[in-house]
Amino acid sequence: VILAQANLAEVARNHVHADSYLAMPVLRSMKWSLACVAALVADMSHVRPAFGQGVSCDSDDATSSCSTLPRDDIVKSSGMLQSYLTETAKVQDGLASGRSGGAAVATAGPQPTRSVLDTWRSTQCRDMFRGAIARDRMEQTTYVEEARVFMPSSESHRQAPAFPHKPASFQRLITSEDAFWPQGFGVAADTRHHSLSTANAFSHWCMPWFVRTPVRAMKAAFARCGGKEVMYIPIWKAASTSMERIMNQTDVCPTYYGFHEKNSPKTGKACPLGLGECWHDTTMMPDDQSQTFKFSFVREPWSRFMAGVHEHGLWSKNMSENMRDVDAMVKALHEKYPNKMYTRGYTGACEYATQSYLLSGTDAEGKPIDYDFLGRVENFSSNLGWLQQQLGGAKFASRERHENPSGDLTHQVSFEALKNPYNICVVCKTFLQDYVCLGYPLPETCCANQCKDVGITFQPSHLQAAGCS
Repeated sequence: VILAQANLAEVARNHVHADSYLAMPVLRSMKWSLACVAALVADMSHVRPAFGQGVSCDSDDATSSCSTLPRDDIVKSSGMLQSYLTETAKVQDGLASGRSGGAAVATAGPQPTRSVLDTWRSTQCRDMFRGAIARDRMEQTTYVEEARVFMPSSESHRQAPAFPHKPASFQRLITSEDAFWPQGFGVAADTRHHSLSTANAFSHWCMPWFVRTPVRAMKAAFARCGGKEVMYIPIWKAASTSMERIMNQTDVCPTYYGFHEKNSPKTGKACPLGLGECWHDTTMMPDDQSQTFKFSFVREPWSRFMAGVHEHGLWSKNMSENMRDVDAMVKALHEKYPNKMYTRGYTGACEYATQSYLLSGTDAEGKPIDYDFLGRVENFSSNLGWLQQQLGGAKFASRERHENPSGDLTHQVSFEALKNPYNICVVCKTFLQDYVCLGYPLPETCCANQCKDVGITFQPSHLQAAGCS
């Protein structure tokens, strides 16, 4: 049965929007009828409560019997399901086309209830890794050529090449990468490396890591939209390509300097001396941040992870092959993130740096970005409309288009991958700070600390920060 296959118990327990689950069978094949769903809404007894387990009933027979849940456990979902029945045309037209604006995917947890800016600025977010770095320590942001990573001068044992700021204390968010990257990892014992004065630090497509440094340069796009100066911070696999295509249109933003472009003096600030040609990044924003509208988009961590398994690619029709790819990436995250992940010759991977890391960029003096807006990919269409109002009528909403979709099989692949507790536990562990700082509820499997069964544990304080009781 459709709802049984989708584990309606999770819908009831966590108040997940039903379109996330209805999307899977609709996209897999359009053979399921509204009559089947309507019958289940009317009689909500045919439900199997076990999350992530197989379903014993015949999925082609709407009258099949499954294990049952008390009606009270799911009554809160029935009204929501009923309302979504009236939205079937939207599900078919919007989801099947892969539009990010209304695209519901198989996610691992319920929908957020707070704005991203609220949770990003919250004490729970700020305090997660507070003890990992002494904030009053005065440091330079130096480049370690042999490791292709920026480190504080006290760890790199050198003063150059470096960002040309005065020794600074720590102001930005401390992220999991700062906490988990081993002290001095990659720094050569051979002191000849310590005497270099120049380097080509930004030769690779992705930015090098900035670990425990006062300055953290993140790729950024600069534009003039609706008469306002704008800086957009891209989050990989969170509509970054779609946003670039939208902003790089003269009727939206007449002036646009993309985040995949090398720096031009037209952005106002040149590359730091001694570090080579650089990308457009956050250190190039004006000293007075209030003169620039700063924004980004974030995405539910599980669906972002799944989107990154096949970067710019489509899922195979062979589900076993897809699961092998998912399992391999999960294993790499668990065993190698962050300091041992290498992709195409550079350390780390654009698509798997945590969103908290990418959002924690600074200006050239180490001052954190004070965002004006953080939107959700799940609300892409409505958020574009809001941006359009804020930026003087720049035609964001009318130019919406989803780029780099992973294909119509995304929902089915995600659903299959969620059946393996190890997968969701590794994603929770790797991106736990994103769940806390971006306001996405942590999946119940992780919240209940059931990941111990697959060898993954969480600090009680972190689970509490994530809102787990």
